[in-house]
Amino acid sequence: MAKRTRRALITLALIILGLLATAPATFADVDPAWLASWQEAQKQRPKRLLTSGRIASAEEPGSPLVILGLVLNPDGSPAAGVAVHAYHRDSAGYEFGKDDKASKTWRLQGWAETDSVGVFRFETIRPAADHLGREPGHIHFTLESEKFGRQWAPKVFFADDPQVSTALRKKSDKAGDLGNVRAVKVVDEVQTVGVRFKLKRKADF
Repeated sequence: MAKRTRRALITLALIILGLLATAPATFADVDPAWLASWQEAQKQRPKRLLTSGRIASAEEPGSPLVILGLVLNPDGSPAAGVAVHAYHRDSAGYEFGKDDKASKTWRLQGWAETDSVGVFRFETIRPAADHLGREPGHIHFTLESEKFGRQWAPKVFFADDPQVSTALRKKSDKAGDLGNVRAVKVVDEVQTVGVRFKLKRKADF
C-alpha cells in the first residue's frame, strides 16, 4: 500500500512539473522595464479598436510606412477580433523620445483589431536603426486573443535594410510566409510592408 501511495505521489509530482514547464509566463517572468512600458501603454489603449490604426502621427518626421497584417489561428484559419499592439523607434532611432528618457512608454505605438478575415492595418513611419547601432530598424507586435491570450509576435525587419544579418534572413526564409524579414514596396513615396502572424495555442504572459 505504501509503495502504491509513493508511486501515486511521484506520478502527481511529475504531472505538476510538466504543467509548470509548459505554462505561460506570468508578469513576474516578464522583463520589468518592458512590463512597465506595457502597463503605461494600457492607459493609452482606445476603448474601441478599429481594423486600421495609427502608430506615428501624420506630422511625425520620417518616411511614410503602411503595415498590412494578417493574423491566423493555430490551425491556420483567419483570427478575427485579435487586438494588435505595435511600437517602434522614431526616425532618429529612439523609442522613448529624446535621449530615450522623455516618456515612460514607447513614444510611437498604436492599436488595431483584426477584422472577420484576420486583417489589420497601421499607418506610421519607417523606424530607424537603434541610435546606438545595436540592431536594425524593426517593429514590435503583441497580440491579444480572447481564446489564446497575450502573445509576443516576432519582431519584423525590412528586407531592403543592409543591416539585417544573413543569419536573420536565413531564419526568416525557413519560416516561409511567417518569416519576419519582409519585403518593402514603394508607391508614390509611401512604403508598404506586409506581415503575417500565427497564434500559438498558449499565451506568453
